[in-house]
Amino acid sequence: MNVMQRRMLDVFEQRQSFYEVLLAGKTRKSSAGAPLKPIKVMSYTYSAQFTGVAAVALATNQGVQDSIDTAGNCDFLITYMSAAVFNNATQALISTPYSRWNFTDNWSQTPMFDAPIPVSISTGNGGFPYLLQDPKLIPANTTIIVTFYNDSTVGPIVQDANFAFGGYKIYY
Repeated sequence: MNVMQRRMLDVFEQRQSFYEVLLAGKTRKSSAGAPLKPIKVMSYTYSAQFTGVAAVALATNQGVQDSIDTAGNCDFLITYMSAAVFNNATQALISTPYSRWNFTDNWSQTPMFDAPIPVSISTGNGGFPYLLQDPKLIPANTTIIVTFYNDSTVGPIVQDANFAFGGYKIYY
């Protein structure tokens, strides 16, 4: 077991009561006399990609959006987020990008953060994702709106970005 898997397991063990509360009352009733179907959990990742995002002045607070449509037959529990931002011209990874992001799901209409925040402090760095202390439940058939803000004033002015939301599809 690698360090990442161990840390995820630790988070899951600490949040066992969180999952019990989340899943309470979520089992489907089967037809008369048949046993209830067990809950099935499957590891999954949703992603959003941005290509050729030009820099805009920070004061304008203008972002570019991409949407992710989640599956209609299961909920999705986000347990980690990761991102990688690249120089559009060279495709070199930018380790500390001058960019921000936020996301909202159309079910809760609540942004993940109170304001767009720097990519590097909220998504980890590529292979080292940001683990959520309290996983975020996204109901079935929900659209996640990801907004990316390129605030570069020096260096690579045009950026590409990939965001990943990892977690579990939960089938009831």
